[in-house]
Amino acid sequence: MLSNTVSDGDKLDLFLKSSFANPLETSKKINHIVASSKEIETIANRQLNELLTTTTAVNNSELVYNSFACLYLLDKLGEKRCSIAKRHQLYVVRLLETKQLAQCFKHLVLARRALGKKKPTFNGSVTVSDLIDAVEIDQSLKGIISVGITYYFVALQAILQYVSINVKSLLAGNDPYIRREDIQSIVHCFHSSSTFGQLLSKEGDHIEIDHNQSTRYTNNCIKLIKGYYKVFQALNVRSQCQLPEIVVARDCILLKLMQLDKSIEKQQIQSYVDLISYDPQLVKFVEDLSIPGGHFDISLIQIHFRRQSASVCPDQAIERFMVDPSPIELENVKYGLFTGQKTLLENDTLLRKLSRYSIPLSTTGFEFAKAVSKYLLTELTSPSSSSGLKQKLNSIQLRAIDTFLTFLKNAMATSTASPSSQMVCIIQSLHDLLKLAESTSRSRMLSNLLYNLGNRSRNPNHWSLSIQYECDIYKCSPTSENWAFYETKAMKVSNVLLGMGFAKSSLTIMLDYFHTSQIRTESTFKSQVIHLFVKIITKDNGLVIDKLKSMCKSNLVSEKYLLQLMLQVFQYCEKLLDATVKTTVCNTLIKTLSFQDPLLQLQFQLGYYHTNGITEVMDLPLLQDIPAGSILNCDLYLQKLTHFGWSDLLYDKCQLEFNLWAVQTSSIDSVGDDEIIKSFILFLELNALYGSMVLNINKIVKMNILNPEMIFFLNYKLAVALSRLGFYGDMYKQIKLLMNVIKENRIISIPSILSFKLLQLDYAISIRNKETAISQFNKILKFVKSKPELDISESTKLSLPEKFQALLLLAHFQTLSAKLNIFLEDYVGAYRNCKVSLKILNSIMVKLGPNFPKIQYTHIKLNAVVLLLVSYVSIIQNLNYMGVSRDIRFYVRGLLELCSSLNSPVRKVLVLYEIIGLSLLLRNSEEVSIHYESFVDQWRFSIVSNCASLATVKQAVEILLGNSVGTINIQSWKTLDEVGASKISSLTALNENFVFEFQKLCRLVTPNVAYLNPNITSKSEKDDVLDQVNIIKEKIFEYKSSIFKSFAYLCPGAINAIEGGQLEGNVMQALDKLVSYKEFLIRLSKSKVFHDCPNLANQEVYKLLHLCFSLLSQVTALKPGSTALNDLLQLQDSYLENPIDNEMKIHKSAQGYKQLFPDKISIDSYAETESKLGSNFCNNLPANWKVVGIDTCQLTGDLLLTECSKGKEPRFIRLNVGRFHLRDRSIPSISIDDLCKKFQQIIQESNLTTKSATTSTIVTRDDRIKWWNLRFTLDLKVKEILHFLEKYVFGGFKSVFESNEADDQAYLKFRDSFQTLLTRSIKSSKNILFDDSIINLFYNLTDFETSDVEDLFQILQDSVLACDINAKLDHVCFLSSVESLFKQFKRNKHQKDHHIILVPNGICNHFPWESLEFLKEKSITRAPSYSWLQNMLEINSIPEYPKTLYLVNPDGDLQNTENRLRPIILAKKSELWYGYVGQVPVETELMNKLTNSDLFLYLGHGCCQQYVKPGTMFEYKLVNGHKIPPALLIGCSSASLKSNGILNPTGSVQNWLLCESPMVIGNLWDVTDKDIDMFSLSVMAKAGMIEKNAKSATLNFSQAISKSRNSCTLKYLNGSAPIMYGLPLAIRDTRTPDFAP
Repeated sequence: MLSNTVSDGDKLDLFLKSSFANPLETSKKINHIVASSKEIETIANRQLNELLTTTTAVNNSELVYNSFACLYLLDKLGEKRCSIAKRHQLYVVRLLETKQLAQCFKHLVLARRALGKKKPTFNGSVTVSDLIDAVEIDQSLKGIISVGITYYFVALQAILQYVSINVKSLLAGNDPYIRREDIQSIVHCFHSSSTFGQLLSKEGDHIEIDHNQSTRYTNNCIKLIKGYYKVFQALNVRSQCQLPEIVVARDCILLKLMQLDKSIEKQQIQSYVDLISYDPQLVKFVEDLSIPGGHFDISLIQIHFRRQSASVCPDQAIERFMVDPSPIELENVKYGLFTGQKTLLENDTLLRKLSRYSIPLSTTGFEFAKAVSKYLLTELTSPSSSSGLKQKLNSIQLRAIDTFLTFLKNAMATSTASPSSQMVCIIQSLHDLLKLAESTSRSRMLSNLLYNLGNRSRNPNHWSLSIQYECDIYKCSPTSENWAFYETKAMKVSNVLLGMGFAKSSLTIMLDYFHTSQIRTESTFKSQVIHLFVKIITKDNGLVIDKLKSMCKSNLVSEKYLLQLMLQVFQYCEKLLDATVKTTVCNTLIKTLSFQDPLLQLQFQLGYYHTNGITEVMDLPLLQDIPAGSILNCDLYLQKLTHFGWSDLLYDKCQLEFNLWAVQTSSIDSVGDDEIIKSFILFLELNALYGSMVLNINKIVKMNILNPEMIFFLNYKLAVALSRLGFYGDMYKQIKLLMNVIKENRIISIPSILSFKLLQLDYAISIRNKETAISQFNKILKFVKSKPELDISESTKLSLPEKFQALLLLAHFQTLSAKLNIFLEDYVGAYRNCKVSLKILNSIMVKLGPNFPKIQYTHIKLNAVVLLLVSYVSIIQNLNYMGVSRDIRFYVRGLLELCSSLNSPVRKVLVLYEIIGLSLLLRNSEEVSIHYESFVDQWRFSIVSNCASLATVKQAVEILLGNSVGTINIQSWKTLDEVGASKISSLTALNENFVFEFQKLCRLVTPNVAYLNPNITSKSEKDDVLDQVNIIKEKIFEYKSSIFKSFAYLCPGAINAIEGGQLEGNVMQALDKLVSYKEFLIRLSKSKVFHDCPNLANQEVYKLLHLCFSLLSQVTALKPGSTALNDLLQLQDSYLENPIDNEMKIHKSAQGYKQLFPDKISIDSYAETESKLGSNFCNNLPANWKVVGIDTCQLTGDLLLTECSKGKEPRFIRLNVGRFHLRDRSIPSISIDDLCKKFQQIIQESNLTTKSATTSTIVTRDDRIKWWNLRFTLDLKVKEILHFLEKYVFGGFKSVFESNEADDQAYLKFRDSFQTLLTRSIKSSKNILFDDSIINLFYNLTDFETSDVEDLFQILQDSVLACDINAKLDHVCFLSSVESLFKQFKRNKHQKDHHIILVPNGICNHFPWESLEFLKEKSITRAPSYSWLQNMLEINSIPEYPKTLYLVNPDGDLQNTENRLRPIILAKKSELWYGYVGQVPVETELMNKLTNSDLFLYLGHGCCQQYVKPGTMFEYKLVNGHKIPPALLIGCSSASLKSNGILNPTGSVQNWLLCESPMVIGNLWDVTDKDIDMFSLSVMAKAGMIEKNAKSATLNFSQAISKSRNSCTLKYLNGSAPIMYGLPLAIRDTRTPDFAP
């Protein structure tokens, strides 16, 4: 870096010196440290900003000079050159205004050199010649032309000012800046061949200078010329004799003045001419006067020169020049051609000599060629010429012209050729000659020369002339070859000019091309032409539109031609990948262009709407002057409906136009009409307007249709519509008709044949013909596999549209396969079909990009969306049916996203009905409200409100939501003929099946209300059965509310037998009915029909049977040897196990998702399966185990407990959770649902306190206190809820969880004493014997609590009163006697430790039952079902020295956890302890280690599913057969399950259980790291993972958990979160475990 003592000015100076110091000369090396380029640029800009804003800038010229010089040097690529130069020129003008001409000259030289292509130099003396010498302008720089022109104006003005001040020194010849010989150089600046002249004539870039600017430049030139004329006159006056160089300069200036100033009067012109004295140097300025189209009469000069000197014969002068090509002879040639007679073309002798002459490649040679070629053109076009235009040029004349062509070719091949301006002048003259002579081959040679010259000079004018010559050639000889030459050059040049930034020039070439192309008969353009035109539009769309409008207005192009061009532009834009460019171009064209012809304007709008991928489609106004009944009108309305949403008005207009067109049309022979009709029919299908489909297709098929595929399409879609409407008889007729269409029209395309076969399959399924459907399916499968056209793997052989068509057909095949599998009751297979279908269809939607042709895009998308809707609804219904709720929300979101993208009110109504029903099952009131609002909103459309079918849907929704009551009916017809024509259009896809599905949904959403429509005849045995269940439910509820009233039920009941009389008549009658219902429901639960019912129906039947048993148990006992309770347990397990079993099947069949074809189907595939839970489940349990199921009854809201112990029948208990409130109104009444919601709110609030968004805000001590206060408050709330559950929900029934010691002597004595006590306390006419089950509950109470004893007593009381309404119970006597009995037997009770396995269902999964006060010290685990537990019983323990895999803090953000665990883990690290700490594992490596481990320890975020991915785990387990070890998943919410309403809850922990991990420890909600780390360390120590206590056996993991909860500071908020699924495994040695299975 430079020292701080070096000033900014010195830094700039050092940089300049170092830039130009010669590195080879040691003595001249700059030894100072030079600042960096960035620093120099900053300094220079800062200096200029400071100096140029003050009035003292002109006094700091040197510093300003150095600043600009540095900026020029640093701008090596020229990106900022023009902006720097403009700024510099403004400063020079200020110097000029203050008359600091010396500094002005110095800065001008700096600015001039910076304009060139070579590296500028900034040292040396300054002269006027330095200001005006020719410099090669770097025309690649944008804006350089205007900068160059400004430079010359300023420079010439400065020179003029200097000359006017320093006349004396100039005449004396001792001026330091200007010499007399420099005068001619100054004058030459105004000549057209000079750099300044070329810039002014737009030689460099005629785009940048508009007309107004050009006029301003001309006026400024005139002012300068007049100034120089006055100065030269003054010089002539001041000199003692007229100096020749001054006189010539004055005369040149006069000639230029006469050329430019059109305001000079004729008299003044003549006086100027008279002043001019002939001199050869004047000739070139005279040539400028002879520009074609000029206002000056050149003959005035010719006559004047002839008077002043002798005439020279041009022919002789040319001959002398060919001998001696000297400058003198050249001047004679010019003078002779200028003043002589025009006879050269008639002098054959001279022409022959000229044809043999080789023009020298010198300055004189170029001047000679230029003068002679120009003369030849003048002679040929002169009216006085004898050669005139009477005939074409003869061979002698052409050969003479060839001399000049050869000269030009040689000049192009020579690197030292003359400046391009002279060559262009020669070429222009020769072209005009050859154009008149119609010599196209020679004209092409000139065109090529100009083209190559343009390539060399990068001069747009050269290219433009070359293209113009090619255009002239084509117009002269319109052949394909000439067009190809013209088109190729035009496109290349236009593209290059556009790349250089010359959009206007590029557009000019394109518009000329379009104008010329109208001559041709072809109406299509090459893609590169349209590509270039689009590029120009993106550069300057306003310019393009103005030019196009101007061309139309002046009839340069016709409207029809312009429309064809615009349509091809739209088609090209459709293929663009850049959506922004596509949208900009198309929207610009449609906004700014319009056609006078309404039909052309309609086609223009349709072309726009048919352009795919426009991100912001404009809603164009409807056209008023289009005749009605045009299919194009129908298409326009259809496009508006598609792009801008549903409009009843537009749809009505669309349908009206279609109807009018159908009336007026007798045949369809246009491909365009075919596509519009297809789009319209597919639009109706997407909108579920199947009735309208039928009407419209019936109108079209009567016409004469030339396209066989169109005939097939219409008849096929008609059959589809009939199928959706349920007119299967008409569908069958249509299928037969379609078969004839295929034969008559010889339709052999694979897509059509396969579509027909799929239609036949759909029909067979719809009419429930199983054998035919399966046979047809297998035939189609064989057909599909045999056709390479349907093999997507043959990607190179199929076009993209063919691939999409094949994929659509395969997706359709999968959806029908799903429909068949549902009919065959293979719901896993149906799920697989739907999933593959969705995979195919979503891939189509993704790959069907916005650059795909719009019409094909529309047809493919419409078909795909219809299939997507079917697949989504089907897969959701399948999952619901199987009870697998894990992915339901995912597919619902997909369906909602698809629905929201539709502009179809009818389809939305049908989809939202499905979504509302599912949301009700999920118990998501917020989503129900949102979807219902959207559902109601659709009724603002008349297409919905006028549809009778949808009125039924609305009625159904209102009933489901409780807004209405009653039953629904839907009018159905067997054939289409039964429906009136006025009603057909309002039909949609709604038939009798809707009613059945609605009834099923009602049973689930409002289970305590019976819905049955007796007017509907069931179609299946399953529907009949479920309807009977519905009737039974109604009766059972009636008996419960009127006869068998109780707040708690115990089954088997409290009463074992009744002696001494019959029950009351109504009780006996109800009992008989309940027995018959019970037997029916048991038979039903074992039937094949019931096995195929939805899982929710299984759950409903179980809870109904449970209620039936509960009511019966109040007054009767089961017969000895009855298996009814085991049947009830198996039924309970079925709805718990079915989702697990189905999900296992889904994952096992995951390989099927990779193939596009469905699996083969056979009738024998579906054998009836028995319950997985055997009748010996209880007998197989370990003696010290108790299994307790916890559930709620959606029928009554009761809490349901199921108790299973070894050697005993299952015991079922039903508890009214509000029973304590009914006894004591001061006790709050709250349902389990509400209690769960309250608990979840606490947990949600707790989870928020653990998030980084909260913890990151804790900074101060007060923040920490506030946070801890909140945490302790939440901890207390959890404790309160658990206390409420224990005291007022379980009450006296806490004893269910205690061990049953039926054979214990103490119990037997207690039982006898208790029976005696009951006999004393109950006064009844009947001898009532009580069952052991109720006595056992009393015995297992750990302490005498009055409320608990009274709670159990209530069952006794209700049972007794049900048997004998007149019975009397001595409540006080009973309580005192029981208390005495408790005291008597308390010392004799012997209760062993036992293990409890909870089987919670539904919302019961969310409660931390293990932390209830009466359970917290017990060994407790959970199981997802009884069958799952049964399968796991074979696993005994974990090896004494288990191979343990650990994964600690893989995300790296739990540093405290890592610090606490790392030392312990590293101390254990060995061949048996391995894993990862603070690093992310490779998935395959982790899975290989996991499946080879005995134990897995995870401490991180969540359930580890981001590292052990579910799909991978299922593949390892279910597909490859690897075992999944017991796992400690110590992460936030690792064991939580998401509530899904009445559907099964779901969570990541289930993945481990499904993969048969025998033990999984996790957290029910989010926890804080310190507490859970302490808990983890405690569990690991107590279970023997990290420590071994030689004196005592280690605990099993369940015991370790219960003993470790108190290690947490927050014993409920953190301590209650950990739970354990599976078996109470322990790390065991040779000692026998207490709780091993």
